[in-house]
Amino acid sequence: MTYPGYQQQPQHPAPQPRVTIVKRRKDTAHTFHIIMTILTCGVWFVFIYAPLLVVRSIFKKKEKHIHY
Repeated sequence: MTYPGYQQQPQHPAPQPRVTIVKRRKDTAHTFHIIMTILTCGVWFVFIYAPLLVVRSIFKKKEKHIHY
């Protein structure tokens, strides 16, 4: 039932809950890299592990929050 001069307010859907997803960079597996360095007589350290350590020290670990 409507009354003259009265406009019905539009119905808005109920607000949805917000979801936050946190993405983290994985930690370096130091034990694996030490074993590979020993097995490859240091080649693994020079070409893989040392550059990885340098890059990860420059770009610190950050958490990324994504809101939906």
